[in-house]
Amino acid sequence: LTLPVAFQIRLRVVSANIHTVGGFRFSAIQSVSGDIHIERGEFSEGSIETVSGNAVFEGGVLSLSYKSTSGDLTIKEASVEKLALQSVSGDISVKKVNGQISQAEAHTRSGTLEAKWCASVLQMGQHSFTLDSGFPGGNFKLDTISGDIFLE
Repeated sequence: LTLPVAFQIRLRVVSANIHTVGGFRFSAIQSVSGDIHIERGEFSEGSIETVSGNAVFEGGVLSLSYKSTSGDLTIKEASVEKLALQSVSGDISVKKVNGQISQAEAHTRSGTLEAKWCASVLQMGQHSFTLDSGFPGGNFKLDTISGDIFLE
């Protein structure tokens, strides 16, 4: 599939899975129960909404808003500009990301928080933390009700 350079993809599915590989640009993805797997894609101020499907983002560039009821989210080896991630009971895992990340916030009501990120702790609570990398630039926020949050 070849698309014009500035073209942004918007996808809506009910139970189908989505798997793309390559430098596709996305504006939005909505899924009820299908899994989402994006390799080397680009979200510039994009959004993802899913009810129970899992989502995996490998590589690429992310400036993303993500909302899920029970699906798990994994982001790995991506260049992150800005993330706002929310899940009711799904796990959130952010691994080996790069980019201008200056601050990360994570909140969970009953899940486990784990951070393996080189940063200063600005705030630490039983179910929340705020980390500061010391670099200027983007930030990301992670929220979940009962899922686990892992930040590497």
